[in-house]
Amino acid sequence: MLRAGSAAAIHASALPAWQVLAYLLEQWGKGTEGAQGWRNCGAVIGATYPHDAQIARDIMPKTWFLVPGYGAQGAPADDAVIAADAEGLGITVNSSRGIIAAWQKGQFQTEPEKFATAAARTAEHSRDELNAALQRAGKFNF
Repeated sequence: MLRAGSAAAIHASALPAWQVLAYLLEQWGKGTEGAQGWRNCGAVIGATYPHDAQIARDIMPKTWFLVPGYGAQGAPADDAVIAADAEGLGITVNSSRGIIAAWQKGQFQTEPEKFATAAARTAEHSRDELNAALQRAGKFNF
């Protein structure tokens, strides 16, 4: 395991650059924990690389992750929740394009005047789909 803070260790590391950065972020966040133990820094961890998401969570157990890639970018809900901790926390899954463009395509496609309804239905559907994925992963504890 790389010991962040050691410039020589980081330079000599055979790890991918994103993992080196994750170790650094883990160190930088130490001492910033709030009442629930989460740190005041975060990382962007794409749902389109689920194997990497689990590695990132292992490296940064109390760092919040913004998780793009779910929905319009092709990542399924099961991949989007991999980076959640054992209690289903620590992630904010982003599906901007999927919700904004819901009126144009997808199961809630409709005329432009009903944009808000399509966006709301898609957001609700996404919430339910992500919660179901958390349940399948044994991480739905709320």
